[in-house]
Amino acid sequence: MHHASCLRSGRLLLLLLALLSITLCTASDCDAGYAAPSGSPCTICPFGKYAPPSSTSCSYCEVGKYNPDPGQQSCILCGQGTYLLFTGAVDVTQCSHCALGKYNDNPGLGTYCYDCQRGKIAPFAGAAVCEDCSSGTYASSEGSTECTQCEEGKHAGSSGAEVCVWCAAGTFTNYRGAVVCTFCSGGKYSDSGATSCSSCGQGKFSNPGASSCEVCEHAQGFIAQGEGNNDCEYCGIGKYANISTHECKSCVQGKYSIGSVNECLDCEPGKFNSNDAASSCSPCEPGSAPNGAEGCVQCSKNMYAPFGASECSPCQQGAHSQPGSAYCDRCLSGKYYDELNNDCELCPAGTFTATGGSGIWQCQICSVGFIAWTAGSPNCWACDPGKHTNEQQTDCESCSVGKYSGTAASQCSSCESGKYATAGSPNCFACEAGKYTNGDKDACINCPEGKISGTASSMCTVCETGKYAEGVGNVACNFCNDYEAVLGSTTYGNGTKSVSGCVCPAGEYDMYDMCARLPEGVKSYIVGFTVENLDIEEGYWRSSRSSSVILPCLVETGEHCVGGNDPEDQCAEGYTGPLCAVCQDGYASTGSGMFLKCSTCEGGDVTITIAVGFGLFFSTIFFLAGLTCCCRKVRRSEEGEDGDNDNDRMTLSNNDSLASKRGQTRKELSKIDSKKKFSKVDSLIEAYDECRPYGKIVLSYLQIAGGLSFNFDIGFPPLFTQFMGIMASVVNVEFLSMMPLGCVMNSDSHHTLLMYTLTPFFAGVGMLIAYKVLKLKGKVEASNAVFGWFLFMTFFILPSVSMKIFSTFACREFDGGYGSFMRVDYSIDCLSDEHKMYEMYAGVCVLIFVVGIPAFYVWLLYRSRHLLDPGQKRLEAQYGEKEALRMVLEERERLEEEHPELKSLSFLYDSYEPRYYYFEVLDALRKQMLSGGLVVLGQGSLSQIVVSIFICLCSTRIFVSCKPYIKRKVDIFLELSLWQIFFVMFAALLIRVSEIGDQFQIENESVFDFLLILTQALAPAVMLAMALIKGKSIAKKVSAKVEERSFKNGGRDGEGGGKGKKKKVGEVQLTTFRSGRAIVAGEGVLGGDGKRRDQPEEQPVEKKPVEKIAVPPPPPNPWTKHFDEKEQAFYYLHEDSSTSTWEKPEGFI
Repeated sequence: MHHASCLRSGRLLLLLLALLSITLCTASDCDAGYAAPSGSPCTICPFGKYAPPSSTSCSYCEVGKYNPDPGQQSCILCGQGTYLLFTGAVDVTQCSHCALGKYNDNPGLGTYCYDCQRGKIAPFAGAAVCEDCSSGTYASSEGSTECTQCEEGKHAGSSGAEVCVWCAAGTFTNYRGAVVCTFCSGGKYSDSGATSCSSCGQGKFSNPGASSCEVCEHAQGFIAQGEGNNDCEYCGIGKYANISTHECKSCVQGKYSIGSVNECLDCEPGKFNSNDAASSCSPCEPGSAPNGAEGCVQCSKNMYAPFGASECSPCQQGAHSQPGSAYCDRCLSGKYYDELNNDCELCPAGTFTATGGSGIWQCQICSVGFIAWTAGSPNCWACDPGKHTNEQQTDCESCSVGKYSGTAASQCSSCESGKYATAGSPNCFACEAGKYTNGDKDACINCPEGKISGTASSMCTVCETGKYAEGVGNVACNFCNDYEAVLGSTTYGNGTKSVSGCVCPAGEYDMYDMCARLPEGVKSYIVGFTVENLDIEEGYWRSSRSSSVILPCLVETGEHCVGGNDPEDQCAEGYTGPLCAVCQDGYASTGSGMFLKCSTCEGGDVTITIAVGFGLFFSTIFFLAGLTCCCRKVRRSEEGEDGDNDNDRMTLSNNDSLASKRGQTRKELSKIDSKKKFSKVDSLIEAYDECRPYGKIVLSYLQIAGGLSFNFDIGFPPLFTQFMGIMASVVNVEFLSMMPLGCVMNSDSHHTLLMYTLTPFFAGVGMLIAYKVLKLKGKVEASNAVFGWFLFMTFFILPSVSMKIFSTFACREFDGGYGSFMRVDYSIDCLSDEHKMYEMYAGVCVLIFVVGIPAFYVWLLYRSRHLLDPGQKRLEAQYGEKEALRMVLEERERLEEEHPELKSLSFLYDSYEPRYYYFEVLDALRKQMLSGGLVVLGQGSLSQIVVSIFICLCSTRIFVSCKPYIKRKVDIFLELSLWQIFFVMFAALLIRVSEIGDQFQIENESVFDFLLILTQALAPAVMLAMALIKGKSIAKKVSAKVEERSFKNGGRDGEGGGKGKKKKVGEVQLTTFRSGRAIVAGEGVLGGDGKRRDQPEEQPVEKKPVEKIAVPPPPPNPWTKHFDEKEQAFYYLHEDSSTSTWEKPEGFI
């Protein structure tokens, strides 16, 4: 079978080779019109196809071609005027004729025919070319099938026109299909595109083919009557061209024409004519004058005309004439021509004429102030001074009283204001100073009280504000600011009549016969203040009516001080005493300073508030104590159970079957896995250690800045004061001031002093006793923790307690014998015997707290100085700064292991470089000097602020130069807080300078307030940001550590190499109990850190041993310790896995 298959395959291969040879031979031998597909003989190409010689296939005729016969080498092109859009056409009938309006002049077109161009048409289908439109027709669009005749007014002069052309102006056509346009005849015109010509109107003419008519030149004597004129007519002499009638007219009498005019000319002056169509004029005889068409006319009466005159002229004034006279006669002065009598007459009295007149109207009335007492006067005469003309101007009369006149007066003038005159006076007389004229202006009267006048006064002037006038007839007002009145005083208004009306102006008050500027806090818009009636604004206070010292209250609003002019009623309800800062009976105070508030003691809310306040305080104390114990327990449990659980894992791995029988495996594994939460606690403790120096810096800053307002006795901007007040209340533990203790007990600053000094004193004594007891019992870690809390307490309370102590000596004395009171509690009289006793007590507290705590720090650090600084300065000279720091930190850590009691001082030195172990003392002194110490420098003085700035800058210079912290970031953060303190003090200096002088003022207090808050919030904001960053880092470390421990506890612990303890321990016997604890037989106990202790921390209770096994020594420790120069801290590197951690690995020695 296999052989037959091979034979068949061979035959098939031979057949394929034969066919291939046949195919190759056939394809190369085919003639034109034949084709041989692959492996086939030559076949003839069918209709619609063609093939060149030696083709392997027949091709379809292309578009525009056809093939009606088979076996063709090529296809036939479609003729002109046709087109073919598809391939494989088999007949000429499949070539389509071009549509109407289209053509094709190329044979074999494979696309649609072309549109005829504009001006051409294809009127039948299958056109090879397009025909031109004949003359007089056009085709405006492509693909047109017929030509359109030109409209009337248009023409097409040649064939193939795309559009018809408008007939030019002066031509027209009135039929369609015009080839040319016809010219308009003479007397007619047309516009462009006209279908007819229009006739020219009257006065116009035109030539043939004109586009418009021309106007005949009437001014030259040409006219055109009627319409359709092709020329103008000329008017000759004696005639003119009439524009309105368009005709030639003759000149009338009195006018003439010499031709070429459009109007006749008037005869020249003195000439005339009496005929129509005259070409010239003639002159008149003397005594007559030409009058147009009437000829010469005789002059009338009082008119004359010499020979050749053009008109009769009137006689001049004072002259007259008879009709037809060639000249005039004149009357003498004082006379006029009477037309009725035709003679000269006398001018009436009161009138005159100097040259004679031609009529009575030329007798002129005398000018104002002049008279003519007889008829025929040639002129007028002026009236004497003190007189005036009568109405007829025929006589002079005397002026009445109160009036006067000068020479030639027509009437008398009233005297000016402040002057008088008798009858017939030529002028007026001025009143003396201190007097004024009466209503008739015939006498002067004295001015009354409160008024004055100068010379020639018509009325008295009221004395201005600030002046007065006593008695009558005053010539000047007296200033209130003279020796008889209060110096600098003014009046309530105008017209003050005596010196008793002089009072101090608005903004000032009478201070011992001298007006002084009102102090701040007094309503300045009221006039007439004295010391006794000062009206105080809200937020201000004074000690008595005789006091001129106005003091701002603790709160600027009217919450404490309501103001007014009665010192006995200037405090709000519930407030009394100096500055209204003392609560009345039945009220208790909460808060202090600007946060002081007196609340009524009625109701149960007070008791609840006090209980809640003390509850929160003691809850916070218990919480911190519990948290400390919890952390210690967690650490101890982790250290102890690390070793126990390692051995438990080894025991359980070797006795898995036995443990499963007793049901212990799950329980023991659960205990081991519970160690994961200890990693989180360790990380939180590490975060606390990391952030502790930042927190101490912020705490110190807030304790200092929060007390500056009190220390400087200065009012910072309101928002900043509130902000720092809240911060200071928190960091200085002002919880007592927030509770109304006055409702249940006698609570004042004396009792607060006792509370703030005795409480930490006895608490500190108790802590030291506990420290000694724990140390004697050998509980080093517990005793170190107690002593660390003791140091933290002293650090925390030192500034606030110092403030309380020094504030006992800070008293404020009020003017007027009102008394001297404590600045922190105005209910306490500083001169009382009780206060003297408390001052003695405060002096003792200065020794205990202010001096004692820093001295105690010095003693603690000095006695351990060799352990705290192993010689950093010496090593720097040999190894360099960074390497020396790393070496001394390692050495200090080793010394802490050797001397565990040294860790009790870690709160004071662990953040600082070893050589700067004492810097906590310097910082404590700095806080002392800038908090309570400022009180002794003269509270509220400018020198106090300057000295405080000097202290701040000196401490800043020391801290910045030394850079005492291990981590440079902490040094930078410290410098930031120091500069913030400086800026607050500098702001206090600016405020104090603006208060005591006018040279400098803070213009925009809101911006100043905002900048202060922004500056002071910088350090807490930076600390918060660092805490968030550190929190994220801790979260990552906790997660990584939990995974690492899960891995170790899950596998490597069972192999005995999970912890990698470095210390080698010989063979010991280990017994595992249900409790998970172990006791090692031998010289001591093996703890969780791989060290042997003299006694176990916990005595086990023997319970049914499972099995005793031998534990081999642990392998070498794979962890190595390294120093990170950037972070200035140690880290640990696992040499096998190349993993690193900041935390000290369990069991690392």
